[in-house]
Formats: sequence, structure tokens, C-alpha cells
Amino acid sequence: MNFAWLEYTSGNIDDEYWQAEEVVIALILGGTRSRHWWANIGSKAFHVEFADSVNTILLEQPRIDYAADVLAIP
Repeated sequence: MNFAWLEYTSGNIDDEYWQAEEVVIALILGGTRSRHWWANIGSKAFHVEFADSVNTILLEQPRIDYAADVLAIP
């Protein structure tokens, strides 16, 4: 994710590709536990501009109950 963001901000990948990455970020960090991890631990491991970008993505996306969704798969 961070690599894609670096490539996007450098102009090496287009908006469409970055939008697909945003969907992945929202899925991975969409649950309550993963958002808590990101806010308190994960975001500190990345460049502040990338962390801000991820925070914006998460603000725009509803929370995902990932565990319940996985358990509901027949």
C-alpha cells in the first residue's frame, strides 16, 4: 500500500490504479480492531503523509465487520 502511494504521488501510477488501492486499504483497515491498530500502532510506522492519506480514506468509509462477514460465508 505504501509503495503504491509513493508511486501515485510520484506520478508513476494513475488515479484508477490508486483508487483500487484505496479500496484495498479500506477493506484491510475497515474493521474496528484494525482501525484501532492503525490509529495507535500501525500509522506510526509510515511516513506522515501516507498515514494522513490512509486516515482520509478511513474517514470516508463505513466500518466493516470483517469477522462477521467472513463467518457468514456459506
